[in-house]
Amino acid sequence: MIDREKEYYMKTDKIKNKLTSPASRRTLWDLGIILLIVTIAVLTAYSVNGIYPFGSQSIARGDMVQQTIPAGMYYVWDVLHGKANPFFTWNSGLGMNISGAVSLGALFSPLNLFLYFSTRSYLYQFVNILMILKMIAIAYAMYFYLRKYDTERIAYVIGSVLYAFGAASLVHFQIMLVMDAAFLLPLIMIGIDRIFEDRGSLFFIVFFTMAMMVNVYTGCITLIYLLLSAGARTFLEDDRDKAIKKKWILRLGVSVVVSLLLSAVIVLPALRSIMEAPRSGDGNFLNTYMTALQAQWSDYEWSMVERMCVNMALPVAAIIGFVILAARSSGYVKKYRGHIFVVIALLLSVIIPSVELLWHGGSRASWPVRFIYVISFVLIDFAMLLYQDHRDRESKPSKTSTDRWLSVVISLVVCIAAGRIFYKIYEAYCGQAAYATLGDGFLCLLVEAVFAGIYVFLLKSHRNRLAVLVVLCAQLAVTSVVSFAPNKENSTVFSSGYLEQANNVAKNMETETEAFERIKNTDYKIDHIHYPLVLGKQAISNYWHVISPNLQPNFSALGYSINWTQLLDAGGTIFSDTLLHIQYDLSYRELPGSMYRLCENIDNGNGEQIGLYQNNLELPFAIQTDTQELAASGEKFDTQNALYQAITGSSDTLIRDVSADINGSVYSTQVGAGRKVLYFYGTNSTEQPVSILVNGEQIYIPNSDTSENISYPKDFGNGLICLGSFENETVEVQFSGDVDASLLHLGWLDYDMLKSAAESIQKDNGDITLLKQKHAGVRLKMENVTKDYVFLPISYDKGWSCKVNGKKVAIRSIDGMMSVPVEKGSDSIVLKYSPSGRKAGIAISLITLLVCLAGAYLLKKGKITQNQKGIVILSSVAYEIFGIVYAVFVAVLFAVPVLYYLKGILISTQQ
Repeated sequence: MIDREKEYYMKTDKIKNKLTSPASRRTLWDLGIILLIVTIAVLTAYSVNGIYPFGSQSIARGDMVQQTIPAGMYYVWDVLHGKANPFFTWNSGLGMNISGAVSLGALFSPLNLFLYFSTRSYLYQFVNILMILKMIAIAYAMYFYLRKYDTERIAYVIGSVLYAFGAASLVHFQIMLVMDAAFLLPLIMIGIDRIFEDRGSLFFIVFFTMAMMVNVYTGCITLIYLLLSAGARTFLEDDRDKAIKKKWILRLGVSVVVSLLLSAVIVLPALRSIMEAPRSGDGNFLNTYMTALQAQWSDYEWSMVERMCVNMALPVAAIIGFVILAARSSGYVKKYRGHIFVVIALLLSVIIPSVELLWHGGSRASWPVRFIYVISFVLIDFAMLLYQDHRDRESKPSKTSTDRWLSVVISLVVCIAAGRIFYKIYEAYCGQAAYATLGDGFLCLLVEAVFAGIYVFLLKSHRNRLAVLVVLCAQLAVTSVVSFAPNKENSTVFSSGYLEQANNVAKNMETETEAFERIKNTDYKIDHIHYPLVLGKQAISNYWHVISPNLQPNFSALGYSINWTQLLDAGGTIFSDTLLHIQYDLSYRELPGSMYRLCENIDNGNGEQIGLYQNNLELPFAIQTDTQELAASGEKFDTQNALYQAITGSSDTLIRDVSADINGSVYSTQVGAGRKVLYFYGTNSTEQPVSILVNGEQIYIPNSDTSENISYPKDFGNGLICLGSFENETVEVQFSGDVDASLLHLGWLDYDMLKSAAESIQKDNGDITLLKQKHAGVRLKMENVTKDYVFLPISYDKGWSCKVNGKKVAIRSIDGMMSVPVEKGSDSIVLKYSPSGRKAGIAISLITLLVCLAGAYLLKKGKITQNQKGIVILSSVAYEIFGIVYAVFVAVLFAVPVLYYLKGILISTQQ
């Protein structure tokens, strides 16, 4: 016992001494300087741009508004606090698999643990703070990677900060997944170095596995770079014995395979979801490849590429200067062949659109060069290597604490001053007519050119390290001012105002909703797509992008609007809303009192009141039916009628189609006793828009850019439109626009019939004694069941499994919703969701983990020994295979596209 205590205290003292050693204090000092520089530079940009906490503006824009913040912050916050499932959501699409979307969005990056520092209602503002925290984490990861070089500490600080302020942060921050990849890359490369130095593979396996699990998309991009750099290091640069190279290739190959297998638990269901999604490209590899070869830069994409050059001036200046210096020394250039090859390959990847597109797997979706973090890393890494080898090594007196503090203070003062001065220049530039055509890309290139000249001058003597830091701080502030300026991608569907209003509604909404009580954003007055995630409520609407290919057709058939890969909950009828348990409507305009009752007016933070209305009708969540299966019709009224008849068992027609009664551009009728609701939809296109007047009053069509839109159809308003509720009055509908009347459809929904049917179902449906929503499942108990099936308003998916009274049953689809076969009497229904590929992924990951642990244990205990002869053979095989793969890789990704590109230029020149 005494020996154990002694051993414990010895270990404690060892750790304490290590943490308090001079080397540790120097490291903490460096990390503190990095934190200060990053924070001051970003806060300077925030301050001059009026961004919170210095104003009401936000860095939220573009995809950040539509996806990153709602899904990557609000939903992740709910997951971290045990309120949601990481791979299946009830908040969107009435229950849907999000395995692919979570992976593509890097929603579960370790950097998102920073969300613990925020309350849910503060997340909209916290995104500005999260940006700084992620940049600091990126800089720290790079700092520990650069420590492998034998140079001054100030160089580590400069390289780390420079990496944090690359385009991954200043341009791609709108899709923060690139920032998370940038954070992981230096850690992965530390692992690569450890493998190369025969110090073990565990570090690499941990972080590359994490990279694949966090984001399979950027994980594959990182894998491409690992292949590119490993080949360059093996075949072009390293002078070690070939036998050692062979072992290094074997260790690296095994480590990559182990990482891929360990990540299967997340990656496999994600890939299955992505491949099945309608957003995925069609065609085989050859078709994708041939299409990529013909790619051309659009003006918009190239303007974004120009912005990607941000903060590359210093490493480029260092590389050019030191390579020229190395060229004068015999044999020195040979040492850098691998780095030079990689730099050229990455340069071609930006210039030649087909190469750039192939890095992205054939699709970039308007966000070019998402591998920019790789380019920034390579340039800084190469510059640091060259600086290590060619810096002035003459001894200099060490700086005192006062000198270091003075250096830091000067740098930060320059940072603040440069940011404020440049803001005036940028403001004046934006006011010029040239800004509309030149944009920020031109300005970024100009800034890089100016600072490159300054760096060349400073680096020429290799002594002005402090001056380089001061100039760098000025550049970081200048580029941050441009990058965070709130004048870009912040209008219409990208407006941060939507998010702010959704956040305010979530904070101010007093009405509590229960599980499966869905909500509807009728007129897009708040965040128009992902608002359910911000509110923490359930709805149809979502912008996960990677969704089941059946979801859009199913909801569209019921008359709900769809757009691109998005589901929208504007549209439908009072019947379909009630059936799908859409109990509440958020609406800026007053809704008919005959169908809805006002619960409360909610302040949206802009001095406007958003009404929260409750549906007057209610149907049970589980409804008995004799219908086993039902496919949607191609006609929206027919689909509603068939669904009504399936649910009620009646042969009555709920919606009477009166489209044939439209005379020219007018429809007129007398509505008698009994409440009727008039619905419209058109099969016209946006090139043939129509506007509608009902009894002389304008009908507004839901759309994202304005609540005053009167044109149908629109991207966000192309489903069923309610034209009003009527009884004992004359109704006249006037259509304006040059549209064929055969494309216009009107239908009368019998509200009294629906109300009577709802009351009858409530009475005869039997008792629901238990309804419990699980994170990815449902428990339901029903008494007095008299029919063969139960309809559930949950999106049908093959991933669902169901047991009724302990027996497994097959679920069918009724218009994309669930039909569960039941037994007469009392039924216990248990539903569980497991995405395709999850079980196989779990098995692969678990088996791989057990094999690795068992192998490591047996090796440590000496139960098994390494067969050196076998390792030599395997190493030789791995080396030869890698050589062939690398040659094909370089040819396919670079050589063929470059030759094809040059051929196109030659043909164009001759013409």
